[in-house]
Amino acid sequence: MGNGPFKIEEWNHDDSIVLTKNETYWNSENIKLDRINFRMISDNTAAINSFKAGEIDMVAITDPLLIEEFKKDGYQVESYDAGVVRYISINNDDPILRNVNIRKALAYAIDRNTFVEKVLRDGSQKALGFVSPVVRGYEGYFREKAGDLFKDNDVKKAKELLAQGLKELNLSNMPKLSILVDGKEISKRDAQVIQDMWRKNLGVEAEIQIMSFDAMTEKMMQGDYRMALLMWAGDYNDPRAYLEVFSSANFYNVAYYVNLYFDELLAKSIEEKDPQKRMNLLVEAEKTAMNEMPVCPVYFAQKSYAVRPGVKGLVRGSSSIQDIDLYWTYIE
Repeated sequence: MGNGPFKIEEWNHDDSIVLTKNETYWNSENIKLDRINFRMISDNTAAINSFKAGEIDMVAITDPLLIEEFKKDGYQVESYDAGVVRYISINNDDPILRNVNIRKALAYAIDRNTFVEKVLRDGSQKALGFVSPVVRGYEGYFREKAGDLFKDNDVKKAKELLAQGLKELNLSNMPKLSILVDGKEISKRDAQVIQDMWRKNLGVEAEIQIMSFDAMTEKMMQGDYRMALLMWAGDYNDPRAYLEVFSSANFYNVAYYVNLYFDELLAKSIEEKDPQKRMNLLVEAEKTAMNEMPVCPVYFAQKSYAVRPGVKGLVRGSSSIQDIDLYWTYIE
């Protein structure tokens, strides 16, 4: 079914989706592809091997070392800002992490510059706010207006905040933390980098707990966790698509963050008709949330992929709703 240029012919859960050209589409004569087979391969190494074997025409690249390798082999390699923020969700109801100074200490102790330049090396940007740089604001991009909302790798301040937080909690030492991580290689890599930075900069230990995303979701929905490594992408190009996750009434607010002033700002942004005033409300809303650090932004993800020679007209987008557009795609 579907009223677009393609329709679903076959769907095998967690395996593949097959689309075929919709002959009743109004512009079907200009749609070049007759059939598209999306294969779901969770292991990136297996996906790359399948690509090299000629079984698939496009593959995501999660290892920066492979980018140059693919280019040398004659493949087209493209990168794009996916509108995705990598962040650590923090359970604000946790007896330790409900302390704002503890949360800020953990956020300030991450060296995002080293993360994006030495680990990722794919054009990703450090996240010193939550809303992606690709999101439009009023007469420009939202991130340009909102700016950086905290300092990167501020270890001195992080140590001060940690000491203050422990004092407020009447603790002499920081208890061992835990962070939920899905089984993807990039998630395990990111968690290990963060774990090392906390250990080095704060002397804080965090156990990495690897499980399926479904198991992670169940724990988060039940409030049975301390931290979780997640990604978020807006469904549409507006700051609200990111900030709504902090609303006390939002289903996806698994940080269990509650701030009535934030909720008020978000509500006013719905009613405000003046676009500049509306954007000012959203800037203030993000600033309000990040001042309490209910989550810890790490980086804005850049995605890279390789395409076989002859594949033309492929468009990638910055929305979780439309990550790939095959409308103009054709095979030479």
